Amino acid sequence: MLAIKGIYDGESIKPIEKIPPHKQCRVVITFLDDEQSSLEEELTQEQYQRLQDSVSQAKNGEILPHEDVMLEAKTWLKE
Repeated sequence: MLAIKGIYDGESIKPIEKIPPHKQCRVVITFLDDEQSSLEEELTQEQYQRLQDSVSQAKNGEILPHEDVMLEAKTWLKE
């Protein structure tokens, strides 16, 4: 079993960690209590900034379509 961190913006789930190459499979999505301060401690500075940017975009109605999120996630994998 593999777990990665992500953020749910009210409409879609965006990974904030690299998704390792994996064959197509089912996933379990778990919603955790909102603990902003612990997230800041657990994430790298870059991951936390991406999270803050995603939350800001969602609040401004700038939610990316799933395809765009997946393309962005693929660029993260290359970093």
